[in-house]
Amino acid sequence: HERLVGSEMCIRDSLDSGVDYGNDAIASYIEDTGINLSASGKSNSTQDDNGHGTAMVSALLDAYGEEDGITIYPVKVLDSNNRGTILSTYLGIKTAIDMDVDVINLSLSAKTQSKLLEEAVNEAYDKGIMVVGAAGNNGADLKDYAPANIMNAVIVSAVNAKKEVCAYSNYGTGLDFAAYGKYSGENGVTYRGTSVSAAKVSGILAKVIKEQPEADVSTLY
Repeated sequence: HERLVGSEMCIRDSLDSGVDYGNDAIASYIEDTGINLSASGKSNSTQDDNGHGTAMVSALLDAYGEEDGITIYPVKVLDSNNRGTILSTYLGIKTAIDMDVDVINLSLSAKTQSKLLEEAVNEAYDKGIMVVGAAGNNGADLKDYAPANIMNAVIVSAVNAKKEVCAYSNYGTGLDFAAYGKYSGENGVTYRGTSVSAAKVSGILAKVIKEQPEADVSTLY
């Protein structure tokens, strides 16, 4: 199986390496689902055993910028090494669709062409759910990386403080947005990459959806 690296979350449902329920800065925004599709942790626990998921939720909420109107339901699809499979990600997206979420954030990447992931993303799109994906951190053409090569996903590249595209950011046809690819977490760890950029765009789109709840997904990007 192809291995995915990164994190995945959904607004009103969050797929990732989990979240740290001891983090007071984000705890009030989290509704536990008890769904763990990853290879680590207890089967009914979405507690973060890597740190990446918690950081991406924090970056998303920072970009969202408001104190109410958003809830994140975590579904753990990545393990303690921040890795998952095509299958765990597919099942995570399907779970999010069943939860009727507004935005699914895929801060992850794998060098693959996946009809399975494409099927899940297209189903979400058809149901009016925005799927935001990281372009990937390989400095390569995104056509070889999922979910960046899925047409109906909103794909985000990373830029630096000077708004220059980061050398590591994947590129190519299919990019929709670019965002600052750096976030310093409450634990003092700094995260860099298109995972951060995707999480930030997800936060911004969540705010837009809150303000324009009847908006057609296709008009937002």
